[in-house]
Amino acid sequence: MFNLKVTKPDGSIEQSEFATNEEAVSWKTHLEAIGYIGTFEISSINPPIEDISPRQIRMALLALGLTEAAIDSAINSLSSPQKEQAMISWKYSTTFKRENEAVAAIGALLNLSSEQLDALWKAAVVL
Repeated sequence: MFNLKVTKPDGSIEQSEFATNEEAVSWKTHLEAIGYIGTFEISSINPPIEDISPRQIRMALLALGLTEAAIDSAINSLSSPQKEQAMISWKYSTTFKRENEAVAAIGALLNLSSEQLDALWKAAVVL
């Protein structure tokens, strides 16, 4: 998704969303051609990352070579009560949310960067 923001001379702002950058550029070009006055800015909009199921996360982690035993081991390296909370979440969650702070913490234990976790989530969504 892409956003076209137009700041008019009076300071008001108009925004439009487009599926592709090309569509946003085409609309900007059209507005300029008809004499629309303003400052144009096109930016990328990151869609929210979908929640994934336990099966999806386990399959995506396995594709990275991370088995359930490796996840359990990483969780067991935590101290109480974080260890027990993380294990309950890992074993019994019905969905996994990318923005959950536990995901970042366990990702760090597995030496996965935020970018790698984002990529893992995007891969898992289609599994």
